[in-house]
Amino acid sequence: MIPFLVVPCVAGAVTAPATRTAMLREHFMLERLRLFFIILLGETVLTAGRAMPAAPADARSTN
Repeated sequence: MIPFLVVPCVAGAVTAPATRTAMLREHFMLERLRLFFIILLGETVLTAGRAMPAAPADARSTN
C-alpha cells in the first residue's frame, strides 16, 4: 500500500500531463509547418511552370 502513496510525490508523475500536452502542441505545429512547406513547394512549381511558356524560346544570355 505504501508504494501507491509515494507515486504522486514523484516529480515526474506530477508534471507528466503538462509535458504530454507540450509534446502534442510541438507535434501539431511541426505537422502544420510540414504541410505549409509542401503547399509552398507546390505553388513554386506551379508558378515556374506557368512562367516557362511565357518566356521566349530563343532567349540568349547577356553575359
